[in-house]
Amino acid sequence: MRFVYLFLLILPYVHALEVDEKLTLRVLKASDTKKTILINRGEEDGLKKGDHAKFFLTTGVVARGMVVKVSPMRSIWALYRLVNAREVNTDQVMNLKITTPVKISSDETKMLIADDKPVSVTDPAGGDRALYDDNAQNLGIPLAEGADDVINPLTAAERAELAELRSKVIEKDISTKRYELWTNLQVARASSKVEATSEGVNASGTNSVFDLTLGGEYYFKDQNSWYSDFSLIGFVHNLTMNRVLLDGGSSDISIFEYGGGTNWYFLGEHSKAETFMPYGLFRFSTGSATDDYTNSSNTKVYAASGTTSTVSAGLGIKYYTFRGYGMRVDTDYYSRSVTYSSVTNFTGAASTTESGFRFSVGLSYRW
Repeated sequence: MRFVYLFLLILPYVHALEVDEKLTLRVLKASDTKKTILINRGEEDGLKKGDHAKFFLTTGVVARGMVVKVSPMRSIWALYRLVNAREVNTDQVMNLKITTPVKISSDETKMLIADDKPVSVTDPAGGDRALYDDNAQNLGIPLAEGADDVINPLTAAERAELAELRSKVIEKDISTKRYELWTNLQVARASSKVEATSEGVNASGTNSVFDLTLGGEYYFKDQNSWYSDFSLIGFVHNLTMNRVLLDGGSSDISIFEYGGGTNWYFLGEHSKAETFMPYGLFRFSTGSATDDYTNSSNTKVYAASGTTSTVSAGLGIKYYTFRGYGMRVDTDYYSRSVTYSSVTNFTGAASTTESGFRFSVGLSYRW
């Protein structure tokens, strides 16, 4: 057990990124001054507190910063050199390249720095824009000579490499696909034969189960909100069961329900293709039910109709391709009660309850 704890403790450092290694990322949130950003990369990607990196687009370097806080799948960066703040925005996809730690100036006169505000400078392409530029104003941490390397242009090879990295990540990031249709289906059909010689029963028929659920799922647009790890569910459920009984008769049960619920993506990730995503689920539904019993003489002994109420909770896991096609596996514990308000040949109302575990698989499409 001590070995396991030690392994977990050193795991982030084992996978730490080396200088010049690259990652493609998405900016989840940026401060008003663009000097602090939250990105969707963290310890699991090899980042650690104190790492320095340059932030790139295919057109060139955007900024340089340092990790000030890191979690398994997120990290907060302080950007101490910004070349173009206009490109530092929420949902921006860019690349980072790990660099050596910045050289801090030892000149005390340079420690007095202007307020952290963007300045207006002339855009070489024409017009004005708010951006941070080393040539316009010395903002952020004062650097020693040789550390102002963020304005170096990218080589053609670097631009091609970063463009390829960016395209791969965009294909796997499906956070813009916020709507999903899904289905779970169970079908069973078997021939059945019943013999009860002493009772004079010799009957045959078909046992069948048809259990279909069609649903939709909605993912929230704001990936930074406290509720972003949850999604909203709506669905309809149809269940029919037919069975041959020992007296030669048959029982036909039909249930139709509609309801809603939520999925909770407790690992904080539900928008990445080609990755298995676990979730907790909670459902509630209501609807109608019929239960008919016909004896061996084809005489209806009773016909019942009523309303249902069902709740369930469990776990699931899903997987998507980058085009939005997916599959899911769910297991849950459910409890259903049926109150029959009308039962033929009964003097009063009747009710049934059932509970237990279910296992289902299904397909989905997300867009």
